[in-house]
Amino acid sequence: MLPITDCRLALARAHPLPLTPPGVLALPLPARLQAALRHALSLALLFALLAPAAAVAAPGAASAVPQGLALPPYASQLRQDCNSGRPHVEIRDCMLARSKASTQEVETAEDAVRAALNARAETLPHLKRSTAQFDAAAKAHARYRLQQCEFAAGLAVGQRLQREQRLGCLHDVNLKRLQQLQQIRQTLP
Repeated sequence: MLPITDCRLALARAHPLPLTPPGVLALPLPARLQAALRHALSLALLFALLAPAAAVAAPGAASAVPQGLALPPYASQLRQDCNSGRPHVEIRDCMLARSKASTQEVETAEDAVRAALNARAETLPHLKRSTAQFDAAAKAHARYRLQQCEFAAGLAVGQRLQREQRLGCLHDVNLKRLQQLQQIRQTLP
């Protein structure tokens, strides 16, 4: 084991930022811990440097979300749309209603594609098999949506944020599915 002064000198050579202020006795640290501390200091410095640049780059975003509050990525847009100075219960109800409405829109669009496939299947026999494949794809997408949104909700901390994350995810995945279904309907023969 190196003496304390040798450890401090070796650490100063390895990383220009001192880990301890001058005059404080530095205890020898394992190499992994030293590397982790250097990495943490580097990240903190990087975030400190980037935070003012992010505020300048998006001045409107700073006013929409209170400082220090990071909304989950899926829930943020839906939450911002539903948030107009309302109490939290009303925000949650709005998010719930909009995610349910988007789910109903997806089901209606799937029924429309299914009906269009069935109508064209009478004249084009190869579309009968496509109808069964579409039904299987619709069921698989519903399972995917539930699993993906459970995963997204699991990334949030706290039960309230998990609900918001799940609702925002459902809304976003439903909107993407609606776009896909519109494209399918437009490209049908």
